[in-house]
Amino acid sequence: MAIDFYDFGHIVVDGRAYDYDIIIFEGTVLRWTRRQSHLLEIEDLREALRESPDIVLIGNGYNGLMKVPDQVMHAIGAQGIEVIVEKTTEVVRRFNELPKSRRAIAALHITC
Repeated sequence: MAIDFYDFGHIVVDGRAYDYDIIIFEGTVLRWTRRQSHLLEIEDLREALRESPDIVLIGNGYNGLMKVPDQVMHAIGAQGIEVIVEKTTEVVRRFNELPKSRRAIAALHITC
């Protein structure tokens, strides 16, 4: 999968446009809802983490306003999974540069 385009509030993955937060895993794009819009909880990633990824890339928004607490980072890392949290623009770039052999999850907050 490739992210073709991203700008505030709009993302295109493999030619399909989305205007809401998404999570990409196992070649699938799903609407990504969280219990709290601007605070990530480990439960918000639970389903995707069942896929045993090598890496989780978290896009914390256009301006980086979604908070990712240390305990979430530690909980992911404790499973032997690399985790990267950056502004969504940077995560999109990194996701597209990953080798296809990496089992990746991209959790993307596309506003804020």
